[in-house]
Amino acid sequence: MPTTVILAGDHRVLREALAAVLAEQSGIEVVGTAAHGAQAVTMVQELHPNVAVLDIGMPKLDGIEAAKAIRRHHPATRVVVLSMHAEPDRIRQALQVGVTGYVLKDAATAELVDAIRAAAGGNAYFSPAVAREVALMFQWGKSGRPPLRPGWDCLTPREREVLLAVVDGKTNVEMAAMFSLSVRTLEDHREHIMRKLRVRNLAELIRFAIRAKVVKP
Repeated sequence: MPTTVILAGDHRVLREALAAVLAEQSGIEVVGTAAHGAQAVTMVQELHPNVAVLDIGMPKLDGIEAAKAIRRHHPATRVVVLSMHAEPDRIRQALQVGVTGYVLKDAATAELVDAIRAAAGGNAYFSPAVAREVALMFQWGKSGRPPLRPGWDCLTPREREVLLAVVDGKTNVEMAAMFSLSVRTLEDHREHIMRKLRVRNLAELIRFAIRAKVVKP
């Protein structure tokens, strides 16, 4: 028997492209596609698929809420979510509602196939960046952050340079040129800095820099 799957996402082109790729996989059958979370929940109720693949950012009912409803009312259906970023808060929410897989959209399609096969077998699958966040959550508790606010010394030399440039108002594009790095790498540095310092936005980052006396108020 093939693993039956429904796909849900508000971007029609992406939804259809994924459906076409999965249709070529041995042992996987796409039995339906949905344009939003509420439709996905209804489709699971009607079709009883083995796996529901849900985009986190859907209208009417986002992927987290749709996953929550599916796991509550149709526990036999495993849920794999798709997301643009490995955001700790979203990962934690997904785990709390019982998702089995969390795959980043920029990952190779093979990752989604692996996640579906793992979910169908009752196993979890996370993209590498997500798996790192999950490991931090287990290491540091629910917040996924260190228990104490670290200081300037916890940052690498490159992270210190990036922090100073961010506080100085430089954009990711400008910093990429300054440090000869890709914009994606700069975004990763910013994410690591904010996680290490337990700050949530630029204002908190600036306050940290002032308290650490690495910039003048």
